Amino acid sequence: MFGWTFLDWAEDELGDEDRAHLARVAAETIDALTESWEGIRGRPTASVDDLNTLGWMETEAYMALARRSLETRVLAPLRARGIDPVCERSLD
Repeated sequence: MFGWTFLDWAEDELGDEDRAHLARVAAETIDALTESWEGIRGRPTASVDDLNTLGWMETEAYMALARRSLETRVLAPLRARGIDPVCERSLD
């Protein structure tokens, strides 16, 4: 991904204030994302036979994948680069 490549390239130029700013912006974005999950959680439990906006996935399977993806594809790479978003909302 370009974002990780850019952060790797700019790593030597990023100071503590820069990393703190990036962590705040990431946390705000992640909080908005996880807030959108509330609407998904509030839907009636759907089976794979039901036609719903999540396509072929059951709601719980989708939510588990979304949480795992956020952790492994966004949070872990940010933390590995010294950017640790402190999110107000729980990922669960």
